[in-house]
Amino acid sequence: IYGETIMSKFDNPYICVDVYPFSNSKMPEQMIIYNYNEIAKCAKKYGAETSFILQSSTGNEFLPELTEADMRLQAYLAIAFGADNLQYYCYSVPTHYSADGSVVESYLYNHCILNQDRTPSVIYNYVKEVNKKRI
Repeated sequence: IYGETIMSKFDNPYICVDVYPFSNSKMPEQMIIYNYNEIAKCAKKYGAETSFILQSSTGNEFLPELTEADMRLQAYLAIAFGADNLQYYCYSVPTHYSADGSVVESYLYNHCILNQDRTPSVIYNYVKEVNKKRI
């Protein structure tokens, strides 16, 4: 619905969507499939290139851990629904800043593709394996 609203009003050759299936709110599988399908139909109708943003963050609003199977499921679902591009949210753990601009020593997420210290995380290795096998 959202995709149709935007695509029908603007001449845009791209459509990008983020569906985060591994959140604390536990999105039902049917909703994930519905969202991917709606984007795929809209992209086909308007001849748009699709980019799906995959969840690569843990903690906060997301589950505390992800597995390689979780990463593979997201990538394969996106590809099955016509993804031209895959992106990841989030590449590195965002730093919090206080109102005065100073760094606060707390982190938004436990892990992303990079750890809090900017070293490769276990998620990095999962993404590396998933990407290697789909090429």
